[in-house]
Amino acid sequence: MRADLWQKNEDFENFVYVQGVFDGLIFADTTVLETKLTTDINVDQYRKAIDALYSDYRNALIPVPFLMRVITLELQGSNKETIEKELEKYRKQFSQQ
Repeated sequence: MRADLWQKNEDFENFVYVQGVFDGLIFADTTVLETKLTTDINVDQYRKAIDALYSDYRNALIPVPFLMRVITLELQGSNKETIEKELEKYRKQFSQQ
């Protein structure tokens, strides 16, 4: 899912989607690109953080699990420069697909 569909959905639908991502990742050891997603925040907090990231049009093509990775990196104390580099990498990667 990317921004176009995310922003069309109601909050509950996005909550269920994020919960589904977590359910699927539990069986995959909760990792995205070798980053173990944090469970220090709940699904609704992830949903709100994803909303915030998708409010920036530049992030519109980045799939939700990659944004969840960025959120986790931020929560683990990565600096703003590192976070921005990750977002820039994903913006470039997913704009070319």
